[in-house]
Amino acid sequence: AVVRSDMRLLRRIVQNFLSNALRYVQGGRVVVGCRRTGDGGIRIEVWDNGPGIPRDKIAEIFQEFRRLDTPVTKGRDRGMGLGLAIVDRVARMLDHPITVRSEPGKGSVFAVTVPRGTERRAVRPASIAARPMTNRLAGTSVLVLDNEPAVVAGMEALLRGWACDVVSATSGDEALALLSGMPQPPDLLIADYHLDDGALGVNEVARLRAACGRILPAVIVTANRTPELADEAKAAGCLVLNKPVKPAQLRAVMSGLVG
Repeated sequence: AVVRSDMRLLRRIVQNFLSNALRYVQGGRVVVGCRRTGDGGIRIEVWDNGPGIPRDKIAEIFQEFRRLDTPVTKGRDRGMGLGLAIVDRVARMLDHPITVRSEPGKGSVFAVTVPRGTERRAVRPASIAARPMTNRLAGTSVLVLDNEPAVVAGMEALLRGWACDVVSATSGDEALALLSGMPQPPDLLIADYHLDDGALGVNEVARLRAACGRILPAVIVTANRTPELADEAKAAGCLVLNKPVKPAQLRAVMSGLVG
């Protein structure tokens, strides 16, 4: 089957499902498969016959730093409890629904649904060498500012997949402290609009620009689609991307700002 998605981020989601299944299944089995859905999608499923999850606890496993009191396979670490929280944020960014079916004592099924593609990738003749693709973002220095650690982790994974150099902060003060230790200012700022304690991304971008002594290219990420916010960002010299952010859209915007 052919699907439309970001290869690296989709792989991260499925790998997380697999690592969790292998971590918690004890002497059991893990099966990976795909099903076509009636609405033109492909559902990638990871099945295990591990201990399962109580229905009233399923929502908790997607919260940051939450781990259920479930036995793990001998020698395997439980992890920090951030994996599924990152999966949830990445899936929302890609607009790929996540589903979980589980029954205590009988196992679990974690799945992500991705849109089906309409064309197959052309197969190059073996005699013709593929031309190397140029990555305009390779080596680009990016500072990410977001108050949610899971969002930061997802953004870092995406940007590093594009060979960017990434530093991240969860507050404006932390970002300023990072700047002081950098040999030179970043090439680009990406900031969430709503931060903790009422702080706004556009104001924190202004502080970071003042500390650098120049107008750094900046992208504000927000779920707010009001004209007022768009005008505010424009007045602050920032571009706006609305959530859920599409990786291809983000990449195109970044390439335009730093290219």
